[in-house]
Amino acid sequence: MTRFLPEVEDEREEQTDIVQIMYHNIQGLQTHAEDLKQNPDFIGVDYICLTETWANQEFACFEMIGYDGFHLPRSQAFENDDSYYSSLKEMQHGGVCVFYKHSSETETMQLGLKLGMYSFQDNN
Repeated sequence: MTRFLPEVEDEREEQTDIVQIMYHNIQGLQTHAEDLKQNPDFIGVDYICLTETWANQEFACFEMIGYDGFHLPRSQAFENDDSYYSSLKEMQHGGVCVFYKHSSETETMQLGLKLGMYSFQDNN
């Protein structure tokens, strides 16, 4: 039978230049830490971006093998120079966390914005 489509080799294993980013609204990082570690969808991705960590400033990102991480709780995400942002600091929940592979060349960037976010740059 005549082939209508050419055969294409599976090149997924060879695509090392693709950056994989996983985002998840975790709704409590301390509560769901083991769920995150065991979820196969998160294993091997370059960056894991989490929102709604619900953790305070004393909480340090837990250890994830093969990753470094940083956490920004809601209480540190906003400045006190504006009543609106001050009120946001006092609200419950919030917080963001980013894990990145040890092998990545990543740095955080200061954007000068009053937002509960991290900006990072992949230098690979």
